[in-house]
Amino acid sequence: MATLVLTKAWNDSLKALDNTVKRRVSDFIAKITEDAERPGLNIKSLENARDPRARTARVTDDYRAVMFELESTSDTFYHLVGIWPHDEGNRRATTMRMKFNPVMGTTDLELDEPSEADRKREEAERAAAYQRGLADAAQRDNPLENYGFTVDILIEDAGIDQRWAEAALDATDQNAILSLIDNMPEAQGLMLLELASGRSIQEAREVLDLPDSEALEALEGLDEEDQLVAGSRNVPSVFSFLGETPEEVKRAYDELTMEEWQIFLHPEQRRYVDLHANGSYRLSGGAGTGKTVILVHRARKLWEDNPQAKILLTTFTRVLSEALGANLIKLDSNVPTASKLEAVVPAGVSVQGIDQLARWVLQHARRVEKQYAHQQVFGNGSNDMSQVVQNVARRWEEALVQVGALDLAQQYKHPEFLEQEYVSVILGNGVTTAKQYARVARPGRGSRLHRKSRVEIWKIVEEFRAENSTRNEVTFPEMAALAAAVLKYRAENSGHYLFDHVLVDEAQDFHAGHWRLLRALVPQQANDLFIAEDSHQRIYGQKLTLKDYDISIVGRSRRLKVNYRTTQQNLEYALAMLDGHSWQALEENPDDPGELSEMAGYISLRGGPEPRVLRAADPQEERQLAFEQLRQWIEDGVQPENIAVLARTRQQLRSLGNAIENEGLQLKELQSEEHPPAGYIQLRTMHRAKGLEFERVLLYDVSDEVIPSSQQLQHMPETEREDARQRERSLLYVAASRARDELVVLWRGEPSELLPAVRSSQAAH
Repeated sequence: MATLVLTKAWNDSLKALDNTVKRRVSDFIAKITEDAERPGLNIKSLENARDPRARTARVTDDYRAVMFELESTSDTFYHLVGIWPHDEGNRRATTMRMKFNPVMGTTDLELDEPSEADRKREEAERAAAYQRGLADAAQRDNPLENYGFTVDILIEDAGIDQRWAEAALDATDQNAILSLIDNMPEAQGLMLLELASGRSIQEAREVLDLPDSEALEALEGLDEEDQLVAGSRNVPSVFSFLGETPEEVKRAYDELTMEEWQIFLHPEQRRYVDLHANGSYRLSGGAGTGKTVILVHRARKLWEDNPQAKILLTTFTRVLSEALGANLIKLDSNVPTASKLEAVVPAGVSVQGIDQLARWVLQHARRVEKQYAHQQVFGNGSNDMSQVVQNVARRWEEALVQVGALDLAQQYKHPEFLEQEYVSVILGNGVTTAKQYARVARPGRGSRLHRKSRVEIWKIVEEFRAENSTRNEVTFPEMAALAAAVLKYRAENSGHYLFDHVLVDEAQDFHAGHWRLLRALVPQQANDLFIAEDSHQRIYGQKLTLKDYDISIVGRSRRLKVNYRTTQQNLEYALAMLDGHSWQALEENPDDPGELSEMAGYISLRGGPEPRVLRAADPQEERQLAFEQLRQWIEDGVQPENIAVLARTRQQLRSLGNAIENEGLQLKELQSEEHPPAGYIQLRTMHRAKGLEFERVLLYDVSDEVIPSSQQLQHMPETEREDARQRERSLLYVAASRARDELVVLWRGEPSELLPAVRSSQAAH
């Protein structure tokens, strides 16, 4: 039985195949794994091939798989490169070569060998580009050059081939370096990427999980075939060695789709799946860096290490938690997964939205636990906490009317301000009396409150709570605080905790009550809390510091810097929205650069077209431009369900949807992560797009009067207004970073103040 080596390059080649060919891939994989000598596979070597190990095999009558056959001392290995039409596959197979890289300890796959004419042309182009860069030094910004790398260092110490080392040092900027990587051997490309992001060679080797010096010495003693096999295992982009039963192989490929990116883990991601932490750990990273992928894999790993462990995988909303659960099942259906808890938390992985979990805790709490929790959160009074307040803003407005608060400045008489103050300061600190509120610190709130203002605000809070109590209602933040108090009482009196491990996604959106609840769910121990967050995507939560909730991550915090979703062009456009603004992560340690929330070195592995910005004079022209863009994508062959229109509000989506459906395109507004029906373009609010990705994205009506929301900002204190602007900026960043391949931004009249400066080439339509 042969062992197959599958890489990201193989997976990428499948994306270009139509569905009829894709359906045959699993059969091909199963057959070659079980019996490679089957006549139907028609495995052939090729005359005049650059590498005698190159082979092609039949997938269908019209398509061939390109691979290399390696005969090690223990087994036969097929290193699968890709699937292409018959003649193209044969042509590609003759130009490829495998070789062992003794510096990196990896097997390099060279896709072609440039002719002498090509070499001279490349050298001339690089020399001309270098001279242009010297002529305009202000435009030259090569990070490898800036970090002191030379051609000799790249060749001898990093393991980069001379051809690519010279090209990389001649590049004028980071984008020019990135353009080389697609054509380089994969391990070398990833090494170059790490070095360009500011890592040393040793740091890059650790991130890429390359062999250490002792392992390299052991590889030197192997014969060539065994070196190539071992080197293939060491290539960072290899995501699977399949040598098990054909049934398992077939199941894996029956489930493999473009969206099922969980199968591939970059080495830096793998290290966080396997990481053992002596306490809580925070992993931060921008959109598309794979934080969610890591959490899903880590949940499975924790269960594999201890099948009796109780593991929680949680996030900000129920909808996102459903997506997490679906991804975990896709990854491994054998993992016991509970999306609905009964009276007792089962062993395995429970996947719950954090508010959903808080409600469950209260529903199953004993009377004495509820009484204790009520005293801790509200002080006096009673409330059976059976219902949820449906309109929190209106409840605050009603409290304002009842109290009057004539001595309170107008800027504080705003539901948004009152709710933020209540959640962050009062609930966050367990304040139950006016005396406590008068003395409590308010870090991160911006606006300074004098004692007289606090007295008036407390009157409003008391009225708000009294009305909720009369109706036996609580808000979701109150529910989280109450659930935390229930679990605290239980732990102090019985030593019992609900979970052994807790994994948190989208942590930047959690508020103070959520963090109290998370701390109460699990004892302080090794691998207790694993927290994934990106402060730049904070569209709900408030600024806070984890140490205030007995969560210490000092020395246990790292940032991912490689984006796997978007192109470099789309990434740069999205990041430009954040330029010039400060962002507070859950914990900052300026002494450890790995913990900083800044975006230096944040890059993508992929290139693509520049984002385009279209301007319309009025709503009618805006709808027409949207229709023309969507129709063009359909005509270009993009499947409608892989296209998304994202807007700030549902009203915008409905207006566009009604107009476009009359023109013959099919659109569907989606309110959750449900899979879109085939043939329908997705319509989603920017909030509903969080955590998702699409091939093509149209940001619709990003106009100055739409985002930031003028209605939301009206009458807010200036300090609160800036926080709200930051959340709107984050929302726009989230929306722009959903685009995998192409991004188009459309606005009418004047653009949003949050958009990057419009380039002249983008302004025309």
